[in-house]
Amino acid sequence: MKREAKNATYDPAGQRVFSGYPPGRNFMRNTASGLRNFRDFGTSASVERLPLPSGELYRSGHLARLDEQSRERLVGHDWKLIVDLRYPDEQKRDPSPWPTDRDMTCLRIASGSSRDAPHFEMFIAARSGGTTMDEVYTSFYRELPFDPLYRPFFADAIREIARARGPILIHCTAGKDRTGILVAMLLDLLGVDAETIRADYLKSSSIVTPEFTQTIGDQIFDKSGERLSESEIRAMLAVAPAYLDAALGAIRAAHGSVERYFIASGLTPSEIEAVRRRSGMSEGQC
Repeated sequence: MKREAKNATYDPAGQRVFSGYPPGRNFMRNTASGLRNFRDFGTSASVERLPLPSGELYRSGHLARLDEQSRERLVGHDWKLIVDLRYPDEQKRDPSPWPTDRDMTCLRIASGSSRDAPHFEMFIAARSGGTTMDEVYTSFYRELPFDPLYRPFFADAIREIARARGPILIHCTAGKDRTGILVAMLLDLLGVDAETIRADYLKSSSIVTPEFTQTIGDQIFDKSGERLSESEIRAMLAVAPAYLDAALGAIRAAHGSVERYFIASGLTPSEIEAVRRRSGMSEGQC
């Protein structure tokens, strides 16, 4: 199968020196393939002051409903690291298409199988607690970085990203909440400013299409027997600046910075610097 681009190359210190992708190119079509919320966030979050590598840092929703051509295109790409943030039950329900004989690392959640995707859990929490979706989402974002399952997993993900020598893909089910938090923390480590981080996060509003709201509505009906209005479903699938601010604000309140959060989570300063080197950064740039 023909690959879409060359790998990046690295110097002996692990510094990225070349990417085979033209800047801004997205090798998957997000609209007609069954692949939701897919984007090159290195390109998305690049600014003139701090250009990030194109063609190496990707994010998306789950990968289980691709059409055949898109699945072949995705699987045939030269991925080096997949970070799957879903619970095991989510992984079983919507299995990823990766073959077992590939030279790449797949980092997955291994416990917590009784949990469901956050947008479903937020719906249940709002209904049972008599509160709003805004309130339950803000609480979820504030708490997730300190969750005993996700906090060490986030640290492992950053460690593996530092080691990866080629394209990486971070995803969950919708690609907006868990993925959004991890991507925001990674971009913060790389020195990206808060406005640019927020702008990339808010691009996940693109998933709220009539087709997807219908799909989620049907899933909610199957789970609960309740038929939601379109506005209620849109609230379930929303992204809002206040949500991401709650996550990053909680991290800074507890540790002072995202970098100190990861050091408290077990990463070493040299591992954090390795993430910056593999992304074309240096300590002085961050």
